[in-house]
Amino acid sequence: MAYRFLPGDESWRELPTTALGGTIAHAPAAAFDALGRATIAVLGADGRLAVARQTAPGSPEFGPWQITG
Repeated sequence: MAYRFLPGDESWRELPTTALGGTIAHAPAAAFDALGRATIAVLGADGRLAVARQTAPGSPEFGPWQITG
């Protein structure tokens, strides 16, 4: 999955989904958490919810997927 926050940002970055089996079931959802970090949630092919958060507010990097359930 590729992402960037604003049209003027650096080049697109990858958020690999290999840890989720390589595919996601639907379009990802995005929001900001209470600390101001962008958060992406997806439903993996196995039906479990996976969440990745920015490493810090304003950072272009995301941490690893955290899988629930």
